[in-house]
Amino acid sequence: MRPFDLACKYGVNEILIYTIMRYLQTTQGITFTKRGRRYALTTEEIELIEEELKRRGYKPVWVPN
Repeated sequence: MRPFDLACKYGVNEILIYTIMRYLQTTQGITFTKRGRRYALTTEEIELIEEELKRRGYKPVWVPN
């Protein structure tokens, strides 16, 4: 999954997803998977980002199939 897909799922700007990723990198030392120059997030990385989104009060707008 790409950060764009996660942003669409939560109805937020893609910049917020990258901000959360940067926050997790600096505070918890998590490195995110890249494929070439783009992020290709694993399920564990997605769960971490979704936990942070929920902690900040965001809820999914739609659930992908």
